[in-house]
Amino acid sequence: MNKLNLIFCFGSLFLIGCITENKKIQTQKDIVLKEENFEIFLEKFNKDSIFQMSRIDFPMRVQELDYENDLELIEKTIQKKDYKKLDFTIQKNVEYSQKTILKGDEAVIEIRGINNGIYSDIIFKKQAGKWKLKTLIDSST
Repeated sequence: MNKLNLIFCFGSLFLIGCITENKKIQTQKDIVLKEENFEIFLEKFNKDSIFQMSRIDFPMRVQELDYENDLELIEKTIQKKDYKKLDFTIQKNVEYSQKTILKGDEAVIEIRGINNGIYSDIIFKKQAGKWKLKTLIDSST
């Protein structure tokens, strides 16, 4: 009887181990499947201001040119109360170009003016499978 109990105990532990391992594999698959596509994220980010605010950690650090100090880039912070909704929907008949560069867990939207001094980079990073706006760098003159 003791051998039978021992075999049953080891068998149960083996079965529990297999089930636990399968759950780990399934959880890892779920994480991969739940990662956001940047284009879908950006479309929602552009349209939904509540969603947009939820995808920014405030205060947000930004860089912009200091016109009083030889056009050097200076760092500023934007508080939630001072933030204005952004929209990166590409417009027709505008005097700038816009392109998105994706590199792993980072996306950069480059906005470049056509003979008008616009020069900005908007940087997004993916955290835990979700995209967030991290910073803006405005070197426009």
